[in-house]
Amino acid sequence: MATRVSAGVSVTVDNQSYYTPGAASTVPLFVIATKGAKTNPSNNTAVGTAESGVVRIVTGIEQSLELYGVPSFRTDSAGNQQHGDARNEYGLLSLNHFLEVGSRALVLRANIDLDDSEAGETFMSLGIPSIIPSTATFFGEGEGHLTNIVVKSELVKPQVFTIEFIVSDSEIPQYVVRSEQFGFIANEVTSADTANYISGGNGRGQVGKTFKNSMIELKVVDDGLDFVAGDTFTFQVGYNAVANPVNVGNGTIEGLTVDQLLTSGEVFTVTMLSDTAFEVTGTNSGLSGVAGTVGVPFDNNKITFTLVDGSVDFVAGDTFTITATEVTVPNPLGETDAQRRVKIVTALQAAINANQDIRSPYFEFNLVSCPGYPEVADEIQRLLTDVNIDYEAFGINDVPVNKTPEQAAVWAMSTARVRSEYNAYYYPWCIVSNIDGTDVLVPPSAVAIRTIANSDNISYLWMAPAGEGNGDVVGVTKIGYVTGKIGENAKFVEVEINRGRMDILYEYDKNINPIQFIPGRGFKLMGQKTSASSASALDRISTVRLVCDMKRKLRKGSFPFLFKPNDQITRDALKANADGILADYMSKRALYDYATVCDSSNNTADRIDRNEMYLNVAIKPKKDAEFIYIPIRVVNTGTSI
Repeated sequence: MATRVSAGVSVTVDNQSYYTPGAASTVPLFVIATKGAKTNPSNNTAVGTAESGVVRIVTGIEQSLELYGVPSFRTDSAGNQQHGDARNEYGLLSLNHFLEVGSRALVLRANIDLDDSEAGETFMSLGIPSIIPSTATFFGEGEGHLTNIVVKSELVKPQVFTIEFIVSDSEIPQYVVRSEQFGFIANEVTSADTANYISGGNGRGQVGKTFKNSMIELKVVDDGLDFVAGDTFTFQVGYNAVANPVNVGNGTIEGLTVDQLLTSGEVFTVTMLSDTAFEVTGTNSGLSGVAGTVGVPFDNNKITFTLVDGSVDFVAGDTFTITATEVTVPNPLGETDAQRRVKIVTALQAAINANQDIRSPYFEFNLVSCPGYPEVADEIQRLLTDVNIDYEAFGINDVPVNKTPEQAAVWAMSTARVRSEYNAYYYPWCIVSNIDGTDVLVPPSAVAIRTIANSDNISYLWMAPAGEGNGDVVGVTKIGYVTGKIGENAKFVEVEINRGRMDILYEYDKNINPIQFIPGRGFKLMGQKTSASSASALDRISTVRLVCDMKRKLRKGSFPFLFKPNDQITRDALKANADGILADYMSKRALYDYATVCDSSNNTADRIDRNEMYLNVAIKPKKDAEFIYIPIRVVNTGTSI
């Protein structure tokens, strides 16, 4: 306290009114994969799909649709759902399913594009296209131009490319590149290219740096006025004929395209017969029966083009060569679902392992899930053990989509399943309605997280999210698994979770939480076990989530006591603060009893000398009645009861 040197009164305030403020009870972190640079319902780029490694706070379905568009699920040529396909946007649908009852979620998108719609397509190519300068256009407010545009692959068809500037945290405007053929095209510049590398670029391009991809390169140059979100460049690329270097005339062939009857590789030679007439000869088809005239569109049902005169007239004998080859677009994700899944899972794992934002104090969550990809459970577990999270969150995982109940029970005992008190598994997969009205197959984690959030809304997060009321499942019409080859001929098989199947899934050490249909009551979550490797109070979800929540509140509530004198006054204040937190839990049926100690018995001289203060807490968490036994005794009429 300051010392006065003249008459007067000095009043100071010692604030001892510390408390832990309330927070949203259910905040999940969804790790997802989507198609790249999708369009949203407003017909603009869904910005969230044009980035990766960025943690987004999403507070409603409308915002989710603006950021990520409508969840995409694969169908075959007949319009049938490709259930279980690794390219389905399970995480995005799970996010929307949660937001029906939740008010906030964190979303982390992996650096991968699930759109491989062009993969496997075979078409006739007339070489590597190049930009048609007259087609370049700009719409927007900024001032600048495109330069150094180079198409690098014959897999590229004649088409329109779009460069759209997006909202970015960067001070230098960034953009995404889309092609009609391949959709979103990611910038593939690596850190080795120091002049063009964009730290945290997430596949985007940046003004003043060269955008490089295996398909195309380009550069956007700023001419003064900055670009803003929505500014757009477009340009077309087209095929070129090779002019004989000894030609006299300097005209060109324009509008070169493939026509319907070109079905195999062939070399065409355009030979001038005079300054205005020409003929076309193919190595397979021979001399075309159609004569050509300069300035008039030519079409022999294999190729079409217009020969345009230049400043110097053609002469007889001038030639052009056009080479047609058959090319097949390779699948960037792989040819089978298993191959595709490996790449997608790798990207999801990298997103969790490498991202530091989800480990920062700026983002708090208490559930974590990567819906549809049980292979990522070990990365989720690794995240939960991170020193910055320290088991203050809980993982929700899936059993693979192609497991029968009996196979799921066997799988639960395998090394593929992660064992920890801080994660849980659910089964089976569920049919729900997508936001576009389509019935799709989703992982059980999507249903579990929504149900857990609803349970938290109607009670507390330490109440068991199972059974009547707290375990009510909404929006599910069927439950089951898939058979057949996923990605090709997989079929959905509806399953009944009867008592025998409940037993083999829920028994120790299987600990798979079943989703069950109960006639007259509907679908319910009928289990709340964690994946604990041994039986204890922490083998139940309600208890572990209570501990997670308690750790966070005690950590935050104890912060004001840092750097205070290590004496009994501070210890009593710290104990009183903790007692207030624990008493609140007890009043809300989370605990049967608790005890705290913060005195000289656990704050020894050695600990004080190390600038340490200890507060010991013991709790008796409440237990839930999962098994109700009702013995009935039958007696004779004259027996007294």
